[in-house]
Amino acid sequence: MKVEVQIFEKGFASCYNNNENWNELTSVDLSVGLENYPLVSCLMVTRSDPDLVSSAIHCFEYQTYPNRELVIVCNNITDALNLLVEMSNGPSVRIISVEPGHTLGSLRNIAVSNAKGEILCQWDDDDLYHRDRLNICISALLKTNVAAVFLKRWLIWWPENRVLAFSTDRLWEGSMVIHRNYIYSYPEIRKSEDTSMVEKLLTEYRIGLINEPLIYCYTIHGNNTYDQSHFGEIISNASVIFCYESAISRLSNAIPFVTHKMWKLIDKQKIDGQQDGVALLKFTGVNDLRCQLKSRISALETKTIEQQIRLEKILTDKESLCRFIPIALLKPMAEFLSTAGRATGSQSIERAAHRLWRYMD
Repeated sequence: MKVEVQIFEKGFASCYNNNENWNELTSVDLSVGLENYPLVSCLMVTRSDPDLVSSAIHCFEYQTYPNRELVIVCNNITDALNLLVEMSNGPSVRIISVEPGHTLGSLRNIAVSNAKGEILCQWDDDDLYHRDRLNICISALLKTNVAAVFLKRWLIWWPENRVLAFSTDRLWEGSMVIHRNYIYSYPEIRKSEDTSMVEKLLTEYRIGLINEPLIYCYTIHGNNTYDQSHFGEIISNASVIFCYESAISRLSNAIPFVTHKMWKLIDKQKIDGQQDGVALLKFTGVNDLRCQLKSRISALETKTIEQQIRLEKILTDKESLCRFIPIALLKPMAEFLSTAGRATGSQSIERAAHRLWRYMD
């Protein structure tokens, strides 16, 4: 498998445009392993929701990249959270306790300061990750000699609205994988802290963009940093909107939807089988997935056909027409339409006049 990486020299990329003008396009062969596997620290700030943390730990444990740690920063460590960390059977999972009152930017800085790895990866607790996310991104990072790599598109899952889509082209700051030496401090603000930090990074260093949207699933669950109008705009600009049920079924072998707390909104009848308590859904690729609009278009076509049938019945049924229009009005109406049709040369008006004359015969 090969991954193409768009290389941007410093000052050429931004979070605020679609970044079409890259400086170089490099192909990375993932079948050729790395010479060494430096430690990567996945940095996760959490509000201590045990369901979200459990899902995030699951995604971390099943990563194919071998040398990794998960650093969890929380200002409300509960017994349930401690138990999840103790039960994790993968590589190192550590939890850092902080006092309440920190901004999100401050919490991210604490995570960075407690990381042991020479590579850092943002790992948000409410999102889902393909098992090859780290392997793909770190291979691209090390083989292209850039300061950081980001995704150009990612998968967006909005279970409440039954939406699954590929985002528009953009530098998605939340997907960042970066050499530790190049990261700046996050501003101590409550949201958009990663955008501010990344924009500063882009002015100073060379970065890479990867178009592999299936390795990161951004999840909208009702308690995100931004409100629903923000996500509505993102979906309206999506590059692809999938037929929901079909896409969930086909992609569940790559994205562990079943581990997320929002899985309860999925129709369980779509599941093909169960093994070890984890739903197994067939994955045959996404090339044949239809747009979510297909079902809506089909419904509109059905309604249109029904209304055409009703209209034809009314137009061909003299008694039905006369039930709504007094017969005394039909003759002057027909005369008016005949005159208007001749004056304007409009065939549609003349046809309408002809129908009225027929009804009065």
